[in-house]
Amino acid sequence: MALAVGVLLCTVLTPVWAASGKNGDQGAHGDNAKAEGKAALGDPAESAYLTRAYIFVDAPQIDTYLRAVAKRLLDAGNARIAMPSVLVYSSSAFDFFTDSKRNLIVSTGALRELSSEDELAAVLSHELSHLILGHPQKKDAMRAFPIGVETLGYVAAAADRLHASTAQTYSNSLANFGDNGLSNTQAVTLIWSDIISPSWNRKQERAADANGYDLMTAAGYDPSAFGSLFQKLHAAETQRSERMELLRKAMLAKIAQKPEATNSEFDSFVASLKGKLKASVVNLVTERLSSFNRDYDSPDVRQQALAKYAQEHRLTGQRPAHPASAFAATLKQGSGQSLLSLDDASIRTLNALNARDKSQAKTNSQRLLAASAGGNPPAAHLNLAIGAWYQANGRADLAEQRARAWLSGHRPPAQAYVWVAYYEATRKELTRAISTLERGRRRVGNAAPFLPHLVSLARASGQDALAEKYTRECAEEDSKNSSNVVTAFFKGSQVPSGLYADCVQRLGHVPQSDNGVMHAVKNPIETTKGFASKIRD
Repeated sequence: MALAVGVLLCTVLTPVWAASGKNGDQGAHGDNAKAEGKAALGDPAESAYLTRAYIFVDAPQIDTYLRAVAKRLLDAGNARIAMPSVLVYSSSAFDFFTDSKRNLIVSTGALRELSSEDELAAVLSHELSHLILGHPQKKDAMRAFPIGVETLGYVAAAADRLHASTAQTYSNSLANFGDNGLSNTQAVTLIWSDIISPSWNRKQERAADANGYDLMTAAGYDPSAFGSLFQKLHAAETQRSERMELLRKAMLAKIAQKPEATNSEFDSFVASLKGKLKASVVNLVTERLSSFNRDYDSPDVRQQALAKYAQEHRLTGQRPAHPASAFAATLKQGSGQSLLSLDDASIRTLNALNARDKSQAKTNSQRLLAASAGGNPPAAHLNLAIGAWYQANGRADLAEQRARAWLSGHRPPAQAYVWVAYYEATRKELTRAISTLERGRRRVGNAAPFLPHLVSLARASGQDALAEKYTRECAEEDSKNSSNVVTAFFKGSQVPSGLYADCVQRLGHVPQSDNGVMHAVKNPIETTKGFASKIRD
């Protein structure tokens, strides 16, 4: 049926053309630190990606090409919106979306899978249409899905299941990051992208398809490319739903674990701080996450609807000239193709390490090592897989070089700073490790991924007042875990993340506070009914 409808769309659209008118980290000092200061991000959406393990790719040639195609579409359609920023991230998923901060997020997996510039234009025209039409992004509030010890554990456990790993790769201890958290970073990115990517309702999707068709025809592209695009999007959504099921199972498994026996008043106090997440809420949360796109039209129905729209909106005038395509030269040949191929090898290396398959990890890592012989790889993010390979083979010295090289790239995520601090802490360079994590929180724009480690490091270095200060900041971060949509999961103003509880446990006592912040996070968080009605219009 898909083939038949694809032919139908192509057949209907083709006649329309005849009548249409349209080097290294230097601690807290040095040139690298200054460069990071200048590059500090002010975009909260981008910060949300960096705190959630998104691995951005330094690919200026690809960025420029994507913007050029997007600009052609916007100009041809006389669209009065600002050009979105382009953020390419490393992932095996077929993923394109625009967010509420006017970023265009593109996965390397999608760039590898696209077959023509017409298909790329179909993707971009559809996403740009959501911005042009002013579609509110109801799921954008999911960006507030809390960063904390518990939620990081849920996501990492789902990533373990994704690659059938028998080992628990997540650890909230900095001392275990190199051995138990490093290789999991890429898989964690994939799960987070499923959680925070915006979604639309069926009516909005149909409108974006139609407006995208108008943009494509006006710009001289062949809109029959929507046929193959719909199939790829449908396959990507099926895979995403499967990953959300893994997340659900991982969350249920974790909350089913019996709590550690408490043998002191302090342990009981810490236990009382943790959010009480129930199985009923886990099922509700993951059901809503995985069902956002479930009511979309099937690929066949979308193609038929667009074919009907094409018949009803035949335009007069001359067919615009088809644009000269730089698609092959940018994505299928030369440095662009090489980078996307190495990115694929990087993902495969990390996935193999996470699955404890050293044979596959070696095969793919050799390509990366060859591409970086005598220096750095073509893009900074590739240092993650190379360093993880070295770490797994007992070469921590070489792994640390790669960790520091990652920081020299554009938009290093929180994990890059934690990775460097791990080596510094291992050598008992505690003050330097604190400085590295402080740089990370300033650069990324979010303190949550760093605070528990900062509490531990400050306490270990004898800086008790600083450790208390960090713990109070953990409470403040927990109090920020609120949004109109996310708190529909829970009754009250906070979402449980376990961040403050973990920090108190690391501190070893309850910090004194006179700002009233503690009261909010000590109250047990109860679940609420009626989430489905609150999250929808």
